[in-house]
Amino acid sequence: MPLGYERNGAAAVSILTDERYFGGSDDFVCAARQSGLTLPVLYALNSTNDEAMISLAKKVKERSIKSEEIAELVQFTLAHGGIEYAEKAMIDYHERCMDYIRKHVTDPCLKDAFTAYLDFVIQRNI
Repeated sequence: MPLGYERNGAAAVSILTDERYFGGSDDFVCAARQSGLTLPVLYALNSTNDEAMISLAKKVKERSIKSEEIAELVQFTLAHGGIEYAEKAMIDYHERCMDYIRKHVTDPCLKDAFTAYLDFVIQRNI
């Protein structure tokens, strides 16, 4: 679970699976479960190819990582732009969804509901 959500008491994360309206997929849920790694961590790992951190990521997947190793992986993620990347991706997907809503959702009640939900997800204080 993304650390920002977890630090603020969240017990779950919403994953868009609606293909028609949001380009989602049930596969996204499976990938999230299997990975055990968040988007910021994956970005930091892929952008640096740091073998020591990749080793820690494997321990996350195996569920054998120690708390001090998690702290090390978090610091690595922060230092290598993982959070900034995830925030940028979130804003990009928000804009893509809003663009889709503006172009394709004709029912005003649905348009308002989708817009309110997306705005809530983006604007809440995490």
